[in-house]
Amino acid sequence: MQRALKEESGYRCAIPTCGQTAALQLAHIEPWAKTKEHTFDNLIVLCAICHARFDSGEMPKSSILQYKRNLSLLTHRYSQTEYRLLTFFANHLDEDVLVSSLDKFVFGGLIEDGHLEAHPGGGMRHSQMIFGRQYEFPPYWIYALTDSGVDIVNEMINAESIE
Repeated sequence: MQRALKEESGYRCAIPTCGQTAALQLAHIEPWAKTKEHTFDNLIVLCAICHARFDSGEMPKSSILQYKRNLSLLTHRYSQTEYRLLTFFANHLDEDVLVSSLDKFVFGGLIEDGHLEAHPGGGMRHSQMIFGRQYEFPPYWIYALTDSGVDIVNEMINAESIE
């Protein structure tokens, strides 16, 4: 179960604006003293700092519950790479992203759902041999969140329900 929980969070803290990869811990959403059991739905991966903030009451349980619900929805709908791109935008909302030309395929779910748009970057085209075939690519793609992409990232940040 520990591995499944870490896979769900992308091996990072489940708080979208944190994303730490060190000192990860499993946190009970409902306290162990109350439930006396470890269940997937009642556990979330947090870094040591966020876990301490949650246990101290600085981070409300309602927010943690919503982060868990959103995490489940997003990681079932999108690839881990797409989820990581959303968490990148959670920390850099006003930025566009430059990535290699093959990544347009990787982010297809976000593009298909209208949360991300891709535009060919400038510069010279290049060709690449893939599985014995020669393909032509622009040197990079520029990715930007659409209005609905901004909405989904803000919902992630603010622990609001993602629909």
